[in-house]
Amino acid sequence: MSVFRSAVSLAYSAFHAFTGSHIDIEEAIILQECQAFYTVFLQLEKQLAGSGLHNGKPSDNLPPLLSVPYMVNGAFASELALKYLLISSNVTFNMRKGHDLAYLFQLLPQTQKNVLIASIKKACNLNDAIFQDGLNSIADTFNKQRYQFSNYNQDLSTHIIFAPFVHTMCKFVLEI
Repeated sequence: MSVFRSAVSLAYSAFHAFTGSHIDIEEAIILQECQAFYTVFLQLEKQLAGSGLHNGKPSDNLPPLLSVPYMVNGAFASELALKYLLISSNVTFNMRKGHDLAYLFQLLPQTQKNVLIASIKKACNLNDAIFQDGLNSIADTFNKQRYQFSNYNQDLSTHIIFAPFVHTMCKFVLEI
């Protein structure tokens, strides 16, 4: 057994013993990866505080070497949170659209979606139309930002919904 699988197995056993609940090993791995990417996102968010990236208005002193990993880690953490919710709800999804946050979000069970939308809208003070525009705007962040060098002339800013979306999704599944 690989060291990684041993660590995951140990983490699963500890989680099961601690909570007394059952969780599929695939779900446990997704949660572990979500936590890792979200932790890096939080660290980068602290370093980027005051840069303007969080509200879509980057300043001239935006550190480009941190902004791309910030967005990629946030988008991927959100994607993993969404996939965890879908898998744990037995919802199937098209793997070809696997990085599309809007696609994955729309597949969520309605009750979960309603709770998440209300939380994100409250955090950003948005109405329904702006929420949907924001979700569509950040939907492909992972693909667009992970190869930023090929899109070097694009604006590095992100929609105001990005950070609250990442926080809401990750906190919801990680129960932080």
